[in-house]
Amino acid sequence: MVGVYFAMLDAWAVAQIVWSIAFQWVAVDRRRQRGILGVWPEKWAAGPASFYWLSIGRGGARGFAALRIIVFSPFGYALRATRDSLLRSEAIGIDGKRIQWTAFVIAGTVAGIAGALFAYLKGSVFPDSIGISLSVDALVMVLLGGVETVSGAGGRRHRL
Repeated sequence: MVGVYFAMLDAWAVAQIVWSIAFQWVAVDRRRQRGILGVWPEKWAAGPASFYWLSIGRGGARGFAALRIIVFSPFGYALRATRDSLLRSEAIGIDGKRIQWTAFVIAGTVAGIAGALFAYLKGSVFPDSIGISLSVDALVMVLLGGVETVSGAGGRRHRL
């Protein structure tokens, strides 16, 4: 359980650093726009219905299915073994650091897809999107949904 609190503290610290850079470091944003403007999807996906189905297909159904497949694959079992005991997993031949880095890359990819869909939805992205309040919201969603589940708090619980 200490890992959850450490992750929360780490996420808040990183969010605060990135927010400070975005708002206070003048050289990063020379034009003083304070954001990225004019991010719109292609014409075929610009309508509300088509963007909805694009988001559901790309982020929802396909992303959820891919994560479920990963979780219940041999890689997922190795990831759980590494999470439970790094020393024990390395003793049975699992390269713990490689497994952790691979999980980090997968999580970053999923977060990047979600961020791209968010930018397309809003049409622009501002530094307010990385504020501390939204970090707290995301962490509360993770804690309420279930830290060790892909499907969340409802339905059948498959412990990861």
